[in-house]
Amino acid sequence: MTLSGPISNALDQLSGNLIDGNAGYSSFLDPIQGLIGPCYFAVSLLEPHTVLRRIFSNQEDQYPVGVVKSMAGTGWETAIVFEKRHLFSPDPAALHRAFPDADAIIDHGFGCAINLRMEFKGVLLGTVNLLAKLNAFNTVSFNHAKAFVAPLTLLTAIEAQNYDGTP
Repeated sequence: MTLSGPISNALDQLSGNLIDGNAGYSSFLDPIQGLIGPCYFAVSLLEPHTVLRRIFSNQEDQYPVGVVKSMAGTGWETAIVFEKRHLFSPDPAALHRAFPDADAIIDHGFGCAINLRMEFKGVLLGTVNLLAKLNAFNTVSFNHAKAFVAPLTLLTAIEAQNYDGTP
């Protein structure tokens, strides 16, 4: 697979800057937003019983690290866990199908989402979560966002080994 110029440039910006912890995740923000536009960016670990625990957030005032959310019985769980695919929710109706707290997401000014599976050695670690204003994401931005799955998965695998459950 040949990477397009913008994706290749964004990934090049990350080389040499990948360190663990929040600084490592923060180094992805500019390249991601450079490709897909302004967005909220978070990383969550998957815990037993389809519970997500946020371990990174670029907007901690609205979405603090350490918060847990059950995703059991949701469209998110169907796509991410059972169907083993990334999830693109392009509008509020899709957000309602995927998330139990869709109204809160919409109330924060978001109208679309991209959730990317992070799997390492056959184990689903969690997801990269991107939220933006209505109509901000399309299939092109969804495909561009997928370019970040591999490096974010490696960083998250390192974080998951060191994670002690405290925010």
